[in-house]
This record gives sequence, structure tokens and C-alpha cells, in this order.
Amino acid sequence: MQIILVRHGEPGASPDAPEDPPLSELGRVQAAAVGDWLRHEAITAVYSSPSRRARQTADPLARMLDVAPVVVEGLAEFVHAHEYRRVEDLRRASDPLWAKMATGDLSPFGTDAPTFRSTVFDAVEAIAAAHPGENVAVFSHAGTINAYLGEMLDIERLLWAELAYCSVTRVAISRNGVRSVLAVNEQAHARGFRPG
Repeated sequence: MQIILVRHGEPGASPDAPEDPPLSELGRVQAAAVGDWLRHEAITAVYSSPSRRARQTADPLARMLDVAPVVVEGLAEFVHAHEYRRVEDLRRASDPLWAKMATGDLSPFGTDAPTFRSTVFDAVEAIAAAHPGENVAVFSHAGTINAYLGEMLDIERLLWAELAYCSVTRVAISRNGVRSVLAVNEQAHARGFRPG
């Protein structure tokens, strides 16, 4: 089977719901492009984080495949209950919050790296167990994808791969349970626009 992990598209502003912004106009273009890229991959199910930006990114592919996206709480980003600020903005401003995130200190978000990684890993593994031999698309977040791969590959650092908006990361799981990373941060579908 193949787990296809997709980071959400570029988020926009949301003064009324700062913790859960929708996609920006570019984010909607990115979501349509990644949906079109993946629609021929024999995907049987689409899963999403509960965040609006992830659900909106999943929607174009789900519509093309005529399936309802399944929302899974365990796919949520560690910042899900806090005001969302784009990682690139935090990094550019040398925000102390970025320094904490970069070192794996998730205490400002009410959790810790081992708990977050375990929650994410269990959620993705449950999805895999429900779809043996199938291809499944999972729409979530850069931190979530880092956490799953980091746990699988025994990488100590929490945020170790910089993932572009709407990038695709692929994990194959053999019949006897061997996991292989096929691609990280795939962006071939992004021709014609520049992900943030």
C-alpha cells in the first residue's frame, strides 16, 4: 500500500478564526493542482486533519474521486488550538516561538514532542491498517508529516524536513509491514505557480 501525505496549501488571513484560517487564493490553486496530480493514483480513501486549511486542500481530490474525506483528530498540527502563524513568518521574524518549535519544545502549545509524535504515528498507522493493499491520501501539516516520518525513521529532531505547501510525501508499506519512504516534498505538480 501507499500512504500519500500532503501538506495543506498556503493559508490566508482569518481575523474571525485566527486559529483555523482558510486557504488563500494561491492555496486554492495549489489544492486544485495537487488534486489533479493525484487523481490517477488509484486512491481509495481521502483523510484530513480537522483544520480548515487541510480539509479545503483535500476537497478537490475528494470531489474528483467522489469520496467523502474522513477527518481524523490525530492528524492535527500541534498548534491547532492556538492562533495560527505561518512558520516562514515566525522564522523570518526570529520569533522566540520559532526557536522553541525548531528545538522540539512544544510546551507553548500544551504538549511535548514525544506525545505529539506518538499521536500522529498512531493515527497514520490506524489509517494504514484500515486500507491494506490500497493507496490512501492523507492531508495534514508540515509538523504532522515530520512527526510521522521522524517516528518511522527514528529521527530525533521533530522538525527536520522543510516541506512546501501542497508538497507530496510518499510512504510504501509492504504486505509484511516493511515501510519505505518513496518521496519527500514532491512538487512536480507545482509547475505554473510557486509554492510558499
